[in-house]
Amino acid sequence: MQSIPHRSLVVVENYHLTADGESRDFPAFAYSGFEPYADSPRIGSPDSSKSDSPLLKTPRSPFPYSPALSTRRVRRSARSSRVLWLAVTILAGAALLIHQHERPEVRLAAKRMQSVASKVAEQRCRYMSWLSSCPDPFANLRFEEDHGEILYPALPADLSARTDVVPPQPHPIHHLIREAEFAWHRKVSRQSRTLEQAVAEYRRRYNQPPPRGFDAWFRFAQSNNVQLLDEYDSIYERILPFAALSPEVLQERSAVLQNVTGEEEYWIHQHTATIKLRHEDGVGKLEAEGPGTKANPRAEQMMALLEGVKDMLPDLNITITSADVPWIVLSGAHKQMHEAAAQAGKFLDDKATFKDNWDLDGWQVICPPQSPLQEAEHFEKRMDWQAPEKTSFIGLDHVKAMDVCQHPENQAIHGFTAWPGPRPGFLFPLFSFTTSSLHSDLLLPPLEQYEAPVGPDLPWALKKHDKALWRGSTTGSDLTQPHARKYSQRVRLAKLPYATGQLSIPLAAHDRPGSPSRVESQVIPTMHLTDEFLDVKFAGWPAQCGTEQECASLEREFEFDGFMPVEEQNQYKYVIDVDGNGWSGRFHRLMVSNSLVLKSTIFPEWYSDRIQPWVHYVPVKTDYTDLLPIIAFFKGSPYDGSGGHDELAEKVASAGKQWTEQNWRWVDMQAYLLRLLLEYARVMNRDDKGTMDYVA
Repeated sequence: MQSIPHRSLVVVENYHLTADGESRDFPAFAYSGFEPYADSPRIGSPDSSKSDSPLLKTPRSPFPYSPALSTRRVRRSARSSRVLWLAVTILAGAALLIHQHERPEVRLAAKRMQSVASKVAEQRCRYMSWLSSCPDPFANLRFEEDHGEILYPALPADLSARTDVVPPQPHPIHHLIREAEFAWHRKVSRQSRTLEQAVAEYRRRYNQPPPRGFDAWFRFAQSNNVQLLDEYDSIYERILPFAALSPEVLQERSAVLQNVTGEEEYWIHQHTATIKLRHEDGVGKLEAEGPGTKANPRAEQMMALLEGVKDMLPDLNITITSADVPWIVLSGAHKQMHEAAAQAGKFLDDKATFKDNWDLDGWQVICPPQSPLQEAEHFEKRMDWQAPEKTSFIGLDHVKAMDVCQHPENQAIHGFTAWPGPRPGFLFPLFSFTTSSLHSDLLLPPLEQYEAPVGPDLPWALKKHDKALWRGSTTGSDLTQPHARKYSQRVRLAKLPYATGQLSIPLAAHDRPGSPSRVESQVIPTMHLTDEFLDVKFAGWPAQCGTEQECASLEREFEFDGFMPVEEQNQYKYVIDVDGNGWSGRFHRLMVSNSLVLKSTIFPEWYSDRIQPWVHYVPVKTDYTDLLPIIAFFKGSPYDGSGGHDELAEKVASAGKQWTEQNWRWVDMQAYLLRLLLEYARVMNRDDKGTMDYVA
């Protein structure tokens, strides 16, 4: 019986496409076309002679004197017939479509479908601008960068096309949000899914095996749905200098912090507590001792966090500071020596010392050699802040922008760094709740205010105040110093409502959702901007201000408001978070709310590897020169609101809340702490046999 010719459906490739631009395998299919006699062996094949089918015998001409038709001619004839049939079908279909399209109702329906498709694409790019299918308005432009900041305006990407004329361009925040979303989706999509993948990724990043217990950590993290299993680079970077010291030296220095001998007390001992983990019959037991246990409940809070993971750790002593600030500083050259030795797998001589260059200020010596701060003048000659020549915004790497060594212009305007700085010392294994680019403390996740309730919170659209709110105390600097009374971070923020003069603000007045247009700058009185955009005041009463007379002077200089209830704070669409003495205790509560957080800080925190600025919050420079332009982008013109991007502000606020609910849980902090302490246990107990390394 003759086989019916048919089309065979075959897999032609694995097509790679996802919404975030990453590859994912999907089978793509294609028709292979007509295949005559596909159910039978091909003519001329080795098996064709074994079949009795007349179709497999050499075709003969119906005329007795004609030669046999060749197989090639039969195939050519069949192929020609198929091509002719396909051409006729296409022409007939085209004619039918043309005829149908001439009908008015068909043309109207086509236009409607085109309009709907256009709106769908516009909405998709409005909320997922990072998709490769969405137009990039900055494709022919390039932003110059300055250590974590981008300079505005952008320049032509083609160097030969550059002139003194600034090219027309959209608002730079469109670029920042688009690039940040792409970076975040790429980071999420590349995370390890199995222990084997996580081990391989660890080796790739750090060129060493994971620490012993890594498998238990991975199971804990995965079973608790920790989202980013590979993003712990900051732990490696902070542990690395300690790997240059032998376990004996580290144990000795740890004992000094704890004042084990009681003979010669190191001054920092009075500000520490030591958590001791000991195992008896396979069960871990925790206890805390030291002067710091009486200062505040931080040691007890850390023991509570350790409770769920202690049995995955070996015996340890963990010395933590009870202070708000970090303590451990090395000279920049000495720290580089530590890092180089650790990467080479060598130990430094415990007697190795360093030369303290007294020709430089303390912070200058602590910065890396040839860094901008080390090359700058002494602090006493740089105390008066000068406005930057170019407009800039923090880019995708907020931690990089926090580095005072790379941004000496910020030293004088933050209470933590606005002095010549401490002299460098040796590396001690101290755990702290705050750190900076200048310090070598091991960073813990603080728990103070972690459980502070968000309170009654309105949805974005129902919030009453379209302004940026800040209320805070006068912490963050020594306000007995005249310089701090003028330049420290909280004082400068509280002074903004009194600013005079004018500002040139880039406004995107002609933007449509999903379709950025060119920016037009508008010169606006600064006081009008602050009246429309800000609600910032000190709260409570003056603190850290010295004598009663000095504090009274501060109270006369600024407006102090009462402490605002959280339900009233939640009525503002925008909330500002700035540094006090150390880390921000309120940041977690602000992020859980439905408001958009504008955050200015020089202190990286435990989650910094795992959060994306411009996706989950909006970063603000230490000098606040970008604050009003940022609010103007989201809120629009202070006169009529034109050029606002309320939907983008709501989008970032919503993403920030979701991130906090998924990535700042108790188990997320436990996963971070467990991994940190596994690394710490390795450097404190290493041997030549590698027994502290993970072995599959």
